[in-house]
Amino acid sequence: MRLALQIARRYLFAKKSHTVINVISMISVAGVTIGTMALIVVLSVFNGFEDLIGKSYSAFNPDLKILPASGKVFNYTAHIDSVLGNSGAEWWSKVIEDQAFVSYDDKQSPVIIKGVDQNFVRVSGLDTMLVEGRFTLWNEEKPTAVVGYGLARTLRIGLKFIAPIVIHAPKREKQVSMINPESNFISDYLYPSGLFVVYQPEYDMNYIILPIEEAQKLFDYTDQVTQVELKVPDSKDLKDVQSYLEKHLGSDFKVLNRFQQQEEFYNMMNIEKWITYLILMFVLFIATFNLISSLSMLMMDKKDDIDTLRNLGANSKLIRMIFVFEGWIISLVGTILGLILGGIFVRLQMVYGLLKLSGGGNFIIEYYPVNVLATDFVIVSVSVIALGFLASWYPVRRITSKILG
Repeated sequence: MRLALQIARRYLFAKKSHTVINVISMISVAGVTIGTMALIVVLSVFNGFEDLIGKSYSAFNPDLKILPASGKVFNYTAHIDSVLGNSGAEWWSKVIEDQAFVSYDDKQSPVIIKGVDQNFVRVSGLDTMLVEGRFTLWNEEKPTAVVGYGLARTLRIGLKFIAPIVIHAPKREKQVSMINPESNFISDYLYPSGLFVVYQPEYDMNYIILPIEEAQKLFDYTDQVTQVELKVPDSKDLKDVQSYLEKHLGSDFKVLNRFQQQEEFYNMMNIEKWITYLILMFVLFIATFNLISSLSMLMMDKKDDIDTLRNLGANSKLIRMIFVFEGWIISLVGTILGLILGGIFVRLQMVYGLLKLSGGGNFIIEYYPVNVLATDFVIVSVSVIALGFLASWYPVRRITSKILG
């Protein structure tokens, strides 16, 4: 095997009798290099977008969220408060979240009302995402509302306007009055104190944050809440806190981490990422036909050397392995160069922002986000090298069988 490897290495770097073989060999290396580099760059961009959007969600979504296993609301009891106090969570906030209808001047829109207590800002960090005003739920003794920026633009809500936001929530009574439709709703009037933006339309276009006391009036709740949101001081303790809550709260509740709260989003991102990976692997597979051409022409060019080796006693296995190693070396060199160039490009993108996002500054950032993961390097390396091995092994066996008889 060592002799076959040495001869293969000499064939690759030595000058061939036909210049076209040198060209095709270099094209084979270049094809593997470019394909490997593209895989690293594309996977890094997907990682970057996933991290970026994940950070946007984290401004609104808590570390952990407790929901009822069935139904919409549950009673916040002393037992739940005791479990939370012993769970290792740093802060928690009682939340009432439900749908309502809002009107402002002559404009209306369906919204999601999120009633929160004073701990909410410590749990979510939403106060860092304000674009105007302050995150405050009370102005002296008057309740106020923090509105999503997209919703505020749709309704043309301004902090300096004197008109209040009017929120209408349907009464929970089963009987509906057709004579006086307004009597079917509970209404509340609040002035906006701030506008937030988390760069996610599902939040920016739909949510209004207000004191939980006002939400209880709107939706006719007393001790009921729709969820409890928690902040864990150390992410390393997240699984332990989640397991503790699941154990002590029982089967009547669900405890969701950030991934589980946005499971559909993360699953979709992973599907898009690995479908793109498979498409690029297919393109790389097509590029390996250059490798097959290169090995075929090299074997024809070295036919005299093959005859000499056979006369010296070399068997068919040794001769076959020479050209198999030739293809493997080409794949290995191309893979290493692709990993290096891909890593350099991603680093330059992180530092200098070589590729800009199109759209005229309508995005959170100006440049494509990237994030390099060691696991991506391992997956790409193994995949490309394995593909190169397969592309070398099968054609060499077929061609050498014909040449050697």
